[in-house]
Amino acid sequence: MLSHLQKAQNFLKKSSHIVFQNEQTKSHSTPDPSHLPNDCELAVNPTDPPAVQKLKKNMGGNNMLIDFSTAGFQANANVPLSIEYTGTIDVSPAGGEKDDAPLIQAAIDRAKGPTRIQLGGTYQIRTSIRISKSNILLKGPAVFKISGERRTIITVTGAGNGPRFNQQHQSRIIDNYVPVGATSFHVHDSSSISVGSGIIIQRQITDQWVAKMQMDCLSRNGSKQTWLDNKCVMNCDRVVTGIRGNQIQLDAALPEALTAATDGQSLVFAYDFPGRIEKVGIRDLTLQCSASARASTAVNLNALKDCFISCVNTEDFDSQFTISPSCKRVTVSSCSFKHSNDNMSQKALPAEIEVRGSQILVTDCQTTGESYQTFCVVTQSKVSGPNVVLRYTGSSRRHMISPHQRWAVGLLIDSCQVGNVSLSNRGVCGSGHGWTVGWGIAWNCDAGSFKIENPPGARNFAIGCAGHHDGNGILIDCSGKVEPQSLFEWQLRARRPN
Repeated sequence: MLSHLQKAQNFLKKSSHIVFQNEQTKSHSTPDPSHLPNDCELAVNPTDPPAVQKLKKNMGGNNMLIDFSTAGFQANANVPLSIEYTGTIDVSPAGGEKDDAPLIQAAIDRAKGPTRIQLGGTYQIRTSIRISKSNILLKGPAVFKISGERRTIITVTGAGNGPRFNQQHQSRIIDNYVPVGATSFHVHDSSSISVGSGIIIQRQITDQWVAKMQMDCLSRNGSKQTWLDNKCVMNCDRVVTGIRGNQIQLDAALPEALTAATDGQSLVFAYDFPGRIEKVGIRDLTLQCSASARASTAVNLNALKDCFISCVNTEDFDSQFTISPSCKRVTVSSCSFKHSNDNMSQKALPAEIEVRGSQILVTDCQTTGESYQTFCVVTQSKVSGPNVVLRYTGSSRRHMISPHQRWAVGLLIDSCQVGNVSLSNRGVCGSGHGWTVGWGIAWNCDAGSFKIENPPGARNFAIGCAGHHDGNGILIDCSGKVEPQSLFEWQLRARRPN
């Protein structure tokens, strides 16, 4: 009797799948994914819960369910959400109306090695705070009373805006097709890549792909709208975990397929990022925004990895947390955003959490304020997952979770309760936002309405999501909840049983 793994390996050998090719071959002729069996033995394990089996069967071709469990601080590698520190600096408020931000900034600047900046009490914050070094924990309990001009209150940033590519250490992917969810592929030359190194997998946006997505003819009021063009690329930041001949193995799944016929040549770059900081945490703060500072952003993250924001509560901010494209493996946990006024300080609807990075986990957060219409979580342009929103709660039907614009891939919205969930084509909205997401999954969510649509060449899903549904996306068991209760946590247990 063959095991499930043996059956999967035999299937892959027969279909010329990327994993079991001759490692010395220089090209790979993979069958057209549309002609591959939809119910392949690799995708479906008979011990999986029925809803998971149905989801895997509906991925299409030899695409695999993305493993979302690597999203978050240190890729959820069985570590606590904390920073190990060797020293503590206590900062007390000055008292009265004096600005306390310089006191906090001086403590951060003074920190040597892993340090906890311990706060306690109520602080008047009239300027900004910046963390630009690794191994810092900014911890309350503390209240920040925010006043002054519009600004970002706390910025956590390394140096530089992104990885530095080594043009001499690049290689091209030689597989004709690398499926969604893959954790390996083949390159024409692996000699410049080493285990443990960071790589960028870069997919060039082509005119052919934009036309396939039906995004080449957007027009609004007689003016052409540009969704994406051939100057754009999709970058996916990964770590090499193994090399077998010319096969490269990755630490996290690919959130979209790489198809040579329509995507052009996909490249792999070794990179360094000396300015990127890591292991920074912000915990146990309440930020209260005055009317004069109403349009401020609470926290901005940039050029970092393995960081977290936990138990940070805000009141009357328009924007809470922005997470830039140069961020990876970030957790936002148990945060609450309260709104007591209507959101008229800017024309566009504000977003609580703006995700532009990769392997971002937003878990157990909430928005309150009945009169306040907002996007609870959005992705922006050219975002590569896996990214996860887990157990987000919005108190109003006007609270939404929706990718915003110009293509994100690999988003899981899991066990959330909001007014609306949308995985869709926004067409000419905004400035031609078009298709917002592919390979997105809404799992066991409660919402007044869902808009789930399938992009050309990709799919979006709703599983166990009761409510009003629009769109041609794939709906599975949407008359009630399914098991497991959380797909993310089920995948995490499978990857990390202990």
